Amino acid sequence: MRHLKKSLQFSLSAFAIFGFALVTTSYFGRLWWGFDLLSHFRVYYLIGFWVLAMVLLGARLFRVAAVSVLFCAIQLFAILPYYIPQVQSVAQERVKTDKIIFANVHYNHKDPEQIAQFLDKHQPDLVLFAEMTPELFAQLRGKIEEEYPYNFYKNGKQSFDLAIFTKTKPTNQVRVHYFGKNNVPALELQTTQNDKVLSVILSHPYSPLTGNSQNARNSELRATAEYIADKNDPTILIGDLNTTSWSPIFHDMLTIADLNDSREGEGILSSWNSSLPPVMRIPIDHALVSDEIMVHNREVLESIGSDHLPILIEVSVK
Repeated sequence: MRHLKKSLQFSLSAFAIFGFALVTTSYFGRLWWGFDLLSHFRVYYLIGFWVLAMVLLGARLFRVAAVSVLFCAIQLFAILPYYIPQVQSVAQERVKTDKIIFANVHYNHKDPEQIAQFLDKHQPDLVLFAEMTPELFAQLRGKIEEEYPYNFYKNGKQSFDLAIFTKTKPTNQVRVHYFGKNNVPALELQTTQNDKVLSVILSHPYSPLTGNSQNARNSELRATAEYIADKNDPTILIGDLNTTSWSPIFHDMLTIADLNDSREGEGILSSWNSSLPPVMRIPIDHALVSDEIMVHNREVLESIGSDHLPILIEVSVK
């Protein structure tokens, strides 16, 4: 029995040490694409280390349990800032706001009526889509064109098609960008909000599942950030950016572009994968805003039949 207990304690300690080492590497995503992938699962690590600490305490491995609690606290430190309320002035709360929705509809989506009913329910002023096929775009336009008379579509290779529907006429023609070293389009729309020009950039870079695709994603994110840094207009970068808020690559992008994560004060608001329980989803659909933009509301909405949940942001220009 004593030998069995020792063996169990050794196995638990070895498992814990492996977990500590694995999560530590997740902070070094700039060094290798695999490390960056590990950075996206802070909620998983928080729960895992808490459960592990309880098991280690039961096994009387107090020192290892203490380290597990420490790692738990580190994950909590990365998550909690998104739940600290942001201070907003009463005057800013009373200004006119624009409601914007982004949704990655998935390239296999074939039900325009479901999307039309969703838009009728939420009544966004501007709606942006990723992975919308030409067929779905044409069918949806036929259903909502009266309410959203201004629309734009851009084919992208594979599943990188983008679409925009808006109730008000853009101040300029929608621009097509190809940021970074790949041939994936991004769209830029300019509109007027409270008599000020507002730029909205829709982006959907590569998914970082291999070293090459992550390099392509990183290249696009950096080039997009550098473009925004050179702009003078209040700007929103919105889309499925295929990274979470905990990635060092994401933090580099925010720093270069001088953007703010609209999740701050609202929670993690995870949007993918919609088939999973909320606690198991990760936040890869983003709305990032410049300092001149006030966020009045930020939500994750109900499913429209995609693996991503739509996101809503309500904003005004200060």
